[in-house]
Amino acid sequence: MVTTSQPTIKHCYEGMLIYDARAAKKDLDALETSVTELFTKHGVEIAASHRWGERRFAYEIKRQKKGFYILYHVNADPAGLAGLRRDLGLQEALLRFLFLRIPSIPETFEFPSDPEERDDRRGRRDDRPRDGERRPRDGGDKPAEESKAAESKTDGDAPAAAAPAADAPAAEAPAGDAPAAEAPAAEGGDEAPKSEGE
Repeated sequence: MVTTSQPTIKHCYEGMLIYDARAAKKDLDALETSVTELFTKHGVEIAASHRWGERRFAYEIKRQKKGFYILYHVNADPAGLAGLRRDLGLQEALLRFLFLRIPSIPETFEFPSDPEERDDRRGRRDDRPRDGERRPRDGGDKPAEESKAAESKTDGDAPAAAAPAADAPAAEAPAGDAPAAEAPAAEGGDEAPKSEGE
């Protein structure tokens, strides 16, 4: 019986590897070479690699506050990628890694801008109000004093329907004081109650 080997289907993946920043400063080329050898050992073809550089973590990873990021675009079969993940987990200088399947390898790639340079909606520390100054919740550009003045103007202009009148009847009056229009209908009559003036 002759067995024929079926060709393995390779998929495109994007992989982010985070190296220990101290080890990367010492010899980044040696770290990349060892990882590249692991890629070729498992049949993973590197289409492109992009150095993102050293970044601060939002929280410590393995007692480290910084890491060196490298992004890889690769072609690999699922079995080869599983073996690569297993071997990458044994690398001491590698803090974290993640591979995601993508539809195709991009022609060009550009990293997102540096968080310090990016103008996002959250404002940076130096944009925060100082000396007890409060910023309005709606995110407007008016200072707190102007927004308070605007709120007080709208409170005085409230429609009369919103405030109960002093001489308005109570919501629930006793049954004996009910007007004739709201009196219950007589027995056996299908007529609607008549209002005053009919």
